[in-house]
Amino acid sequence: MILSLIFLFLSTVFGLSIPSLTSIDGVHVPLASANASITDPWQWWYFDLVSDTDLSSIQVVYYSGYGFGPIINYPYYVQLSGTYPNGTAWGSFFMVATDVATVTTSTSLPLEASNGVWPGIGGWASSGILPNQAKYVATWAHTGSTFDVSGSMTLQQMAPSHYPCNDLSPPNITKGVNLVGPGLGWGNALPSAKASASFQINGQQFTISGSGYHDTNFGIGYLQATVATWYWGRGVVGPYTFVYFAYLPKISSITTTSDPSTWYTAGYLIDSSLPIPIPDNFCSGEQTALEHSANHVTITTTGAVWQLGPTGPGGVTPGVPESVQVVYHIGLESFAFNLTSQSLVIASAPLSYDRWTAEVSMVGSTATGKGMFELYNPNGP
Repeated sequence: MILSLIFLFLSTVFGLSIPSLTSIDGVHVPLASANASITDPWQWWYFDLVSDTDLSSIQVVYYSGYGFGPIINYPYYVQLSGTYPNGTAWGSFFMVATDVATVTTSTSLPLEASNGVWPGIGGWASSGILPNQAKYVATWAHTGSTFDVSGSMTLQQMAPSHYPCNDLSPPNITKGVNLVGPGLGWGNALPSAKASASFQINGQQFTISGSGYHDTNFGIGYLQATVATWYWGRGVVGPYTFVYFAYLPKISSITTTSDPSTWYTAGYLIDSSLPIPIPDNFCSGEQTALEHSANHVTITTTGAVWQLGPTGPGGVTPGVPESVQVVYHIGLESFAFNLTSQSLVIASAPLSYDRWTAEVSMVGSTATGKGMFELYNPNGP
């Protein structure tokens, strides 16, 4: 009771985005049954790490259901992807669970982080308390005739967690409460983390340390049937951590769809150098670009892929960077950040989904940092 009152005080007085009694990265839609179809609910849990010192990276995603369709013949699987120190992608490995997964949270601590078990291949365990004291260890292992991978990633929370809006209400897909937009949920447990990973790929050992991140997405039904486009990205530079999400559903009220600043958007910005760091959260429905720039987020993209859509390795010109600028407007102040691609981690033509590691800079500052950004465009430009 005392713990709950403390978090209620922080959320009311300081405006902190505190998760509700449902863990921010807990189960928000029913987990998949063994015979799930593409029309059933889906959820995934995403962890990433970008090296501070070279172009290494690693991402691990634990899937429940067929949000991306039946690309695997069982609804519980893990995807492992990343890049070597020189920035070359080492591809994606898919590991299939031996049984249905479980995701749990503590009943004694209402803001406890989640724990997941994907039988036979791994999962994640947490300790500490959200919104700013959590630690996660994600693990994976698979030995087979085509590939052999195993390892772990440890993430220590460095910035408070958040939902898309600065709202204590638990997300509700059917009622449209606290979502990125219609049918798309998001819980960002670790906007920034101090992270390290140790893992092996086919007998070759790797270690990475740097900037980490963890979130969960969830929804109902096949994404190709509901999503026109989304942009997501995150970065850390100097004392600032920022995350953004721009989402255009297939059924949309806007007539000009080329400007992501007019889509459903969610943004997060925090300055850790403040005595009491308070995140600014931004969320909106579809609106004009002028309305966004008045007190919200504007997003500008540079590069051919944003117009042509993800088409696999042939759709991205080697040596020509893709980039995103995201500007957070807070009253009379603006904070502008640039993400410039360093390595193309995933280039998936069948899914029309690309993800990059990025160098991050802030307009008006000489500081640089690391981050990631992605484009999902299942139906083409």
